[in-house]
Amino acid sequence: MADIETGKRRWLRPLLIASLALNLAFVGAIAGFALIGGRHDKDERAARGAEGMPYIRALSDEGQRKMRDALRRDFRDHRESRGQVTEGYRAALEALRAEPFDRAALMDVLKQQSARARERFLGGQRVMIDFVANMTPDERAAYADRLSEQIDQLEKRWRSLDRD
Repeated sequence: MADIETGKRRWLRPLLIASLALNLAFVGAIAGFALIGGRHDKDERAARGAEGMPYIRALSDEGQRKMRDALRRDFRDHRESRGQVTEGYRAALEALRAEPFDRAALMDVLKQQSARARERFLGGQRVMIDFVANMTPDERAAYADRLSEQIDQLEKRWRSLDRD
């Protein structure tokens, strides 16, 4: 019976670590875009751009700059202290090193980190909605046309990946 329990736990730790890594990668990508403005080489960005960012990519260059500025302001205004972030990572380390391993403790830490990431994501959505709400009808229509083009490009990339 103990061997069965140990076998069940062996796959759980790598799964939880992978889940944490994916959450951190997503948050890092959004924060990186907000803080440094993504790639600076327009041709390269157009060729390989972030497939998850059609809303941003559909903005004009000036619109992208303004959106980055707004995201930075929102991030600064609503970020938690660096101490809170590192405390969460330290709690994950404690849970990973605990013997016996406490699955619930690590799950709680990951849930708290996911909740913080979700709050940052929702903040980005609020900034985006405010940004679009301040456009004129003509600007919004032009933006919708560019967004349609971005969606078409995304679908084309996905179809080519499906063929590979």
